[in-house]
Formats: sequence, structure tokens, C-alpha cells
Amino acid sequence: MSWMFGVIGSSVNSDSISRCRSVHPEALGTCMQGGKYYIAAGGPAHTCALSHPGMHTNCEAFSITLGCPVLDDESGFSFLASGDWDDIAERDDIIGVLEGHFVHLSFVHDTFTIRNDRLGLRTLHWCETPHEVVISSRLDWIALYLGGLTIDYSALGSRWMIFNQLTHDSTVAGAKRLGPAGRLSIGRTGVTSSFSPFSPTARDTCRPVEIIDRLGRTVGQAVDGPLRISLGLSGGIDSRVLLSFLLASGKKNFSTHTFGDAADPDVAIPLAIARREGFAHAVHDTPLTDAPSIITLVSDYVAQTNLIEPASTALRLRHYAGLESSKFMLMDGGFGEVARRQYLNRLAMNGAKTIRTRNVEALYGTLRAGRGGLFNADVERVMQSGVHEEILHMLDTMPDVSKVGIENYLDLWAVRTRLPNYSSDAQASLDATIANFMPFAQSGFIDAVFALPVSYRKNGRLFREILSHN
Repeated sequence: MSWMFGVIGSSVNSDSISRCRSVHPEALGTCMQGGKYYIAAGGPAHTCALSHPGMHTNCEAFSITLGCPVLDDESGFSFLASGDWDDIAERDDIIGVLEGHFVHLSFVHDTFTIRNDRLGLRTLHWCETPHEVVISSRLDWIALYLGGLTIDYSALGSRWMIFNQLTHDSTVAGAKRLGPAGRLSIGRTGVTSSFSPFSPTARDTCRPVEIIDRLGRTVGQAVDGPLRISLGLSGGIDSRVLLSFLLASGKKNFSTHTFGDAADPDVAIPLAIARREGFAHAVHDTPLTDAPSIITLVSDYVAQTNLIEPASTALRLRHYAGLESSKFMLMDGGFGEVARRQYLNRLAMNGAKTIRTRNVEALYGTLRAGRGGLFNADVERVMQSGVHEEILHMLDTMPDVSKVGIENYLDLWAVRTRLPNYSSDAQASLDATIANFMPFAQSGFIDAVFALPVSYRKNGRLFREILSHN
């Protein structure tokens, strides 16, 4: 992943710096000052932007940006580079509306300020000790650096027993995690943090043509970015909608790709579409390598993704080697389901009553995932109790279901829990390989979706209209 790791505090010395370097890989940039801080960052250049590449000591100000932040406002659409942050790093009015996904650290006036995107697609972990604060984009690195930390099974429960975690608590005791639209400040006066769960921006009803125009502009202007767009194309409707906008733009500087065996329908269908429409399409089916390399790949994936997927999912990552990260930006239809009313449908029929009566057991039964029983009975009780607490937290913090309607309630539940607790770890893993952008996983698009009548979100009606329109 594009990553950052560091220690801030009075105990920073040559020993702690040596321990830091034993945890993280080779860095693109390092800033340090004895007795104050050591911060390192690295990864692909297009997902790790540094104000000070290389090694520096006694810096009075510097910044690090992980991910792919996007400025999308009246002035236009642009992917931000490291130099673009100089004018906006301290401006809440701009950072609060940035699209894309990012974690941004700035060090100014002896204070570290860390911000992330509105949806929580990238995050940061930290742990406070009596003499230092350890920060990292990877939770396992904090555990490696400090040693002796234990698993918080209460927080881990939702990552194993239901579809995904519901809160933003860390699964390691003593560590913390930055939630969506988060702000972490570390300075002379101590450590403060805050975050704000996504809520749709209040607006009048949105018409389908407004969303069509918005997506068309976003996709069309993304093609004009610094890297060539390569769309991950499958037989599904979400990626085909994005393809329709790329074709409608009339621009030729994009291509598409699929991963896997040519006999797979999700590979064969895109290939047939590409031949019919006459655009560049590549199929990548990277062979399996030797067993030690696979074990290393899988082990690292498991460590950085915190139980979101089976370990075998790591094998898909090898296909990204076929895309040259210095030349391409990946685009895909991730989270398009939110515009198709696809989440939590098991609760859609009679869920409003279950929610109003705060029937935690019924909600737990609906959300439960069928994973194996790897834990003993005592640990399972702790984990299940933690799941119940998280469900109660959601019931306490979500809006009144009778006022927003069950469909909007369930979609908001998905946005608040799925993106920061599932997609965030997957996003960090992908950022290790290539710059990427998901037009459907943007706060402005999701704002518009919530203002769209529910009837357009059911049965793929909106996307079918887009395909017919383009």
C-alpha cells in the first residue's frame, strides 16, 4: 500500500528510529527530529505524494498524502498532486469537500494534523503510550513496533460474525482508528481526534438527468487526467455504465481490462464488447508463481486487510502487475450497488419494525455471516456481545427510520459501515499497486443518489436509463 509510519514524542531517539525502520519497508521520504518525531512514507509515487522526498532532518513543515484526492467543484475536476496541497492544507472548507480517497498529514507549528476523506475510504491508526504516539496506515505495524498488544475480541466480533464492522473501533486493544471525515491532532497540548459519519447533504429531489450529467462530467474529465484511464470491465452493469460514459465522451485515451481466464464469462463478455465497439482491451491472467512468493503475498494481504476477505483473495492482486502503475489509473464500478438498492435487502421488507423495536437479536440474525467457528466458547461470547453493542450503537446514531424511510435508512447504514470498514482496507491494499478512482464511491455522487426518488434506485432503473441515454 501507499503507507506512512511514525513516532511522535519526547522519547524519539536513534533506538526508536532503528525500530521504526525494522517495521516499515524502504521509504520514499523520511522526516525526523531527535526528541520530537520520526515520520516515513512510501509506496507508488502516484498514491504517495510528499512535500519532502528523500531524507530530511529538523523540518519545520512538511506534508504527506496517501491515496488519490480529487478536487471536483465549480472550477473543474482535477487529481491533486503534492504541490496542490500547499494552498489548501489548513482550509477546512476545501478539505471537507474533496472527493477521491486520501489520508493527509501536515506538520506545521509543531503540530501534526491528519485528515481523511468524507467517506473514510482511507484511514490511519494510532496508539498513545506515556512517552510517544505511534501512527501508521497499517495496524499490524503498530503492534510490531510496540509489542505486547492484544486483540480486542469485542471489536473483532463484527469483522468475523457479521458482514462487516459497524463502528470504527480498533481491533487491537489500546490502538485507535480514524473514522470518516476524521481529524487527528498531535501537538504540545496533547492528542485530540474527531470524525463525522457520512450524512447526505440536504437538498431538493434530484432528477436522473442530473446524475447522468454529473457522472458524464466526472468520467469525461477523469480521462483528461495525468494518467491513462484503464477501466476494469466485467459483464456487470456498473462497469458497463462507466464504459458508456467513456465511449460517449468521444475521447480515445482510455482502455479497458479484465483479469482471469478467457473462458470466464466476466472475461469473455467484455472482450466481445471491446471487439464490437472497437476500443483497446487487455486480458491479464498472470500465472501463479512459486509457493514461497505466494505465501508472502497472502500473509501480507491478511495482515493489512484485517479479516475483510478470505486469504485467497490476495491471489487476484498478482494480476495488477500487468498494468504499468506509472502509466495507468485504474477506474472501476466499486460501490455502484448503492445506486441500485442492493444492500441489506433482507431487511427491506419488514426491517422498519425490527429497527423501531430495537430488536438486536433479529438484526444480528439478519446480518450474520456464515464463517467457521475458529474461536472457543468464551471468546465467541465476547465477540457476540461486541456485535450486539455495535448494533445498538448504529440504532442510537442513525436517523429515525420512520422519517427517512426504510430504503434510505438501509442505504445510509451501508454507506456508513461498508465503505470505512470493508472498502477502506481493500483500498489501501490496491493503493500499493496502482492509482485508482471509483466514480460511484464519491460523496457528491452518493449525495445525489440519496436525493433521487427510491423508485429510480430499485431494479437498476437509473443505470438502465443511463445505458439507454448513452
